[in-house]
Amino acid sequence: MDQVADMNQTHQIFEAVMKRLYELHETDIDIDHKEQILRLSEVEGAVSSTKSLSGGERSYSTVAFLISLWNCVVHPFFFLEEYDVFSDEYNRHTMTLFC
Repeated sequence: MDQVADMNQTHQIFEAVMKRLYELHETDIDIDHKEQILRLSEVEGAVSSTKSLSGGERSYSTVAFLISLWNCVVHPFFFLEEYDVFSDEYNRHTMTLFC
């Protein structure tokens, strides 16, 4: 796959995973290769900084992004350690279903 196809697939999967918990209708992934910056956001802009997210929300967003990246690369296996440490029971269960 080329970079554009990978990016589109990553975006679609990230959006699907984020919809599962937060019921977001549209998300955006912006990669600035020159500045080496990655921005993940809801298009409507409800959250302007990850600093305003709870620990559980940050964990969920990180897991959602990792899952979307893993779908673009073939792995014999993958694992996450303590990805749910800041999550409540509902988010922990939802993240575990995706992993």
